[in-house]
Amino acid sequence: MAPNSLGIVVLLGLLAGPALADCAADSLAATPPEFYTILPAPPDPALRPVLPECLRGLSGPEQENCPRDEITAYGTAVETWVAALNSYVTNTSRFANEAAVFANSAIDYAQEARTYADVAFEFANCEAAAIYDASEK
Repeated sequence: MAPNSLGIVVLLGLLAGPALADCAADSLAATPPEFYTILPAPPDPALRPVLPECLRGLSGPEQENCPRDEITAYGTAVETWVAALNSYVTNTSRFANEAAVFANSAIDYAQEARTYADVAFEFANCEAAAIYDASEK
C-alpha cells in the first residue's frame, strides 16, 4: 500500500470512530444572577421621640401646660421619626422586591443548569456509545 493510501486509511479509520458520532456538547448560555443589594438597617432608636414630661398623664388637652417650644420640638421629633420609619419601610420593600427578582433569576438559572447537566449526560452517553461501537467493528 502506498504511503498516501495508508494515511487516508488511517484518517478514515479515525473518523469512523467517536469523531463521526452525532454527539454534541452544549454550553450554558445563561449568566448566573448577581445580588448586591444590602438589607436596609432599621432607623436609629435614638431618633425615637420622647414625650415631654409636661404631656404625660393628661386626661385631656385642657390640662396641657407645656411651653410652645417644647411642643414644637416634640412635633419635629415625631415628624423626623415618622420620616425615618417610612424610609425604612420603603427601603425594605425595595429590598424584598429585588430579592424576589434575584430568587426568580436563580430559579431560572438552576433550571438552565439542570438542562445543561442533562445535555452533558446525553453527550457522555453518546461518546461512550461511539467508542463502544468503534470497538465492535
